[in-house]
Amino acid sequence: MNFKEIMEIDRHPFSEQWEKSFYENLLCFINTDIFFVLSILLIQRFLEKFNQKYGTEMYIVDNDSKWFLLDYIKELSEYDDGIEFMAEYKENCWNLFADMAFQAHFEIIHIQIEYNEWDIPQYGRKTYLKRKLRQVEPSWRPFILKNLNLIQDARCMEDGEVYILRNREIYIYHTFCEKFGGFVDTYLRKEREALDTVVSDLEYPLFFQSEHSHGFLGEYYYICFDTGYNGYGFLDITCLNFTWTLSCFVFRLLFEDFKNKVRETIRGDTELRIEQ
Repeated sequence: MNFKEIMEIDRHPFSEQWEKSFYENLLCFINTDIFFVLSILLIQRFLEKFNQKYGTEMYIVDNDSKWFLLDYIKELSEYDDGIEFMAEYKENCWNLFADMAFQAHFEIIHIQIEYNEWDIPQYGRKTYLKRKLRQVEPSWRPFILKNLNLIQDARCMEDGEVYILRNREIYIYHTFCEKFGGFVDTYLRKEREALDTVVSDLEYPLFFQSEHSHGFLGEYYYICFDTGYNGYGFLDITCLNFTWTLSCFVFRLLFEDFKNKVRETIRGDTELRIEQ
């Protein structure tokens, strides 16, 4: 796809009012009224058509799944059925989240928080942290330490979870634009503006946020956020932001387009100087 075709992809397919209403229902944890079920059907149908149009492989649930049958709506008033419905929908959102993160070159570490697990003592702090970090793959340890306060705060929530994403390509793009700002402004201004907009939309994977941080660490761009029940509402991966999902796909296309144009511009300039 060329730059013009990529820019024509709609990353905001649903109205802001509809999205807000949908996600507010999700915060109720068990809300399986007909509006919610039909909204899920609409989302799945949209993803299916998006896959067909753009040749993507975004995760969608098999339409033969029992909770996609309209006859099942009348059964959702039962509490146990509502629990099962939400569990299946959460698994669907997790698969979509992981799939799109991978497409956008993100790596993910997912931490389920037990209350006493990250209760770091005042004395023997260094010893405790060393022992704790031995359980983490070495390249992820700086990201754990960077977001240690956020991880500790997640202990206060029921079913607390922390997600950390890191992306080397965003770091490479950011570093290139900083070092060669004049070149980019001269030849790739529109491409840079488009990428900057999409990257800003990647900062928040969920529609609502509890604790959140993002930035650059080492040779990566990272995003960290938590989920759980904070006493007022239940936030989890089911609040996966549609704009974030589609921005992952668009970022990959724009990043490849940007890299190719950098190579073509440099090659063309070199050939011109050789001829002269």
